[in-house]
Amino acid sequence: MSLKSILVATALISIAASAHATATLTGTLTADNAFNAYLSTSANTLGTEIASGTNWQSVQTLAAQTLTPGNTYYLQIVAWNYDNSATPGTIAPANLPGNPDAFIGSFSLSGTGFVFANGGTSLNTDTTDWQSEVVASPSYTIDWNAPGGTPVSFATNADTSSIWYGADGGPLAGISPNADYVWGSEPATDTGESFFSTEIRASALPEPAAWALMMVGVGAMGAMLRRRPAAAPALQRASRRRRV
Repeated sequence: MSLKSILVATALISIAASAHATATLTGTLTADNAFNAYLSTSANTLGTEIASGTNWQSVQTLAAQTLTPGNTYYLQIVAWNYDNSATPGTIAPANLPGNPDAFIGSFSLSGTGFVFANGGTSLNTDTTDWQSEVVASPSYTIDWNAPGGTPVSFATNADTSSIWYGADGGPLAGISPNADYVWGSEPATDTGESFFSTEIRASALPEPAAWALMMVGVGAMGAMLRRRPAAAPALQRASRRRRV
């Protein structure tokens, strides 16, 4: 096989490996008081519901979600705060005392082909890699708008002084100590409902690249070895002349 053929075969293998790469999304999360989680391939369209929770002291686990190559995904969270002092099912007003709002979670990707907005395969709630929006007129009929704001952080999961740490008797199990309790705004402008979103995008695959580099090296070595036998007869003739 020629070096050119080896390089073509290497490229085809790399492309095939990229096309068949898959990743799986998992995570743990909760919100004070409740949330619904969705996975979408459009930032502007609410996706398929993949988890929900109505007890902020109970961490929920995402069912493993397989990500298909060629797509960009968005993990979308709708979180709201119940007004326990009013009619059941209503949203907490902005200045309801003693009824804080927060969303917190840790997420991971296994497999190949995708990374979070931070460029890695692990992501916590933070103010850098998530976008948020406070819903102006909150209701339980979700009118999704792609968030474009920056979340506000109130504490981390390991912050012993936070109201959530004390109420839970410690950090939430299954969520990173570094994860932030976030919301769409400060309490003064809070409406009791917030949207959150983060991107999960395609990544360069290191494994096929490593294979390609290895095969190029093997191909180059093969080309060098093929040239060596052609020089052997000339060396043999020169050796015979010296003996004569």
